[in-house]
Amino acid sequence: MTAAVEIRGVRRSFADVAVLKGVDLSIRRGEFVALLGRSGSGKSTLLRILARLDQPDSGLVDGTENTAVVFQEARLLPWERVASNVAMGLTRAEARARVRNALDEVGLSHRWNAWPATLSGGEAQRASLARALVREPHLLLLDEPFGALDALTRITMHELIIELCDRHRPAVFMVTHDIDEAIKLSDRVLVIDQGRIDRELRIKRLADGSVAPDFGDKARADLLDALGVNRTARSRPVLLSAS
Repeated sequence: MTAAVEIRGVRRSFADVAVLKGVDLSIRRGEFVALLGRSGSGKSTLLRILARLDQPDSGLVDGTENTAVVFQEARLLPWERVASNVAMGLTRAEARARVRNALDEVGLSHRWNAWPATLSGGEAQRASLARALVREPHLLLLDEPFGALDALTRITMHELIIELCDRHRPAVFMVTHDIDEAIKLSDRVLVIDQGRIDRELRIKRLADGSVAPDFGDKARADLLDALGVNRTARSRPVLLSAS
């Protein structure tokens, strides 16, 4: 399949600090890629370059400009109601039906006319996800979108993002600090270290989409090794410090 986005030899420095040192990455439509890394490893810089919010110093960024981003904070405009937030950037002629469909998909049709301040954390992130998906992006960028949610809401959002990505089939690139989340959601997990992609792990799944039982523990151990996490941490979920 043709890649939705492809980058080759991307480098980015700030002052005298090289953050990205020749990153290569290709993501196909319908593929879900998660990126792990320690603080300062270049995760957010790479996502911003893919979102075209930043420019590399050198290297190639090729692919779709039809891109949407979901951040850790919902970033809804407080002076606009939910429907207006989701409709941002759409023409009036196309907005109403598409917004209605998007809110239906994320289970928020009943909050169409609500103010953002009245939404729970999970509802706000659903509205943010609807705002991204209403544009039918070819590339969906997720910047720790579930990091601020409680454990139960996060599980619900995981199931929702799996369902929506299966339905819409965008290329998905997610930055996360949660190893278990990366394994659960993605087709490939990448580890970035010292400005380069240091490890790639393809997730082995069963026919129903669940992670193969004989694979999950090994995958987690391999990723912990790649991240340099002490072996004593392997018995509990691991969240890396934010960057």
